[in-house]
Amino acid sequence: MIGYCKYCNEQFKPRRRNHLYCTLSCKTMASYKRNNYKYVSGRYEKDGTSNKHEEVFENNNKKNENIEQNLKGLDERVASLKQLIEQGQEASSGLLTSTLGPIIARIGEFAGKKMFWPGSLPATKDDVNEIKRQNNKISEQNRRLIKYLYEKEQFNSLF
Repeated sequence: MIGYCKYCNEQFKPRRRNHLYCTLSCKTMASYKRNNYKYVSGRYEKDGTSNKHEEVFENNNKKNENIEQNLKGLDERVASLKQLIEQGQEASSGLLTSTLGPIIARIGEFAGKKMFWPGSLPATKDDVNEIKRQNNKISEQNRRLIKYLYEKEQFNSLF
């Protein structure tokens, strides 16, 4: 059976009974034609839609304005902190305390675990190496014991 493409009117052999177009590109172009798309600078756009480039440009401008406003607010905060520090008020000590407090708490927590519950800390490289060393020492002792027992058995079998 031979069919004719509904877009380009070429003859083609349809793979199924309901094939209307010879290729996928003809199918796509027919869809563009049905839905009133027009070719605009390297792509197809629907009629009556605004230019995407302008929308993206406007969105970027809005984002840039928001960033500039945030930077101005940040500059103002930094300037006020500088003034407080220069004036020697308690803001600088509060800032120092709020920064060092969690660090000191973590150090205290680590020291407490190290002294009272050392098994709760994660293993370090030195811990792993110590376990390997102890394992090698035990293996060597076992090897010597087996050798001793074997020699003792050989000696007892003589008499």
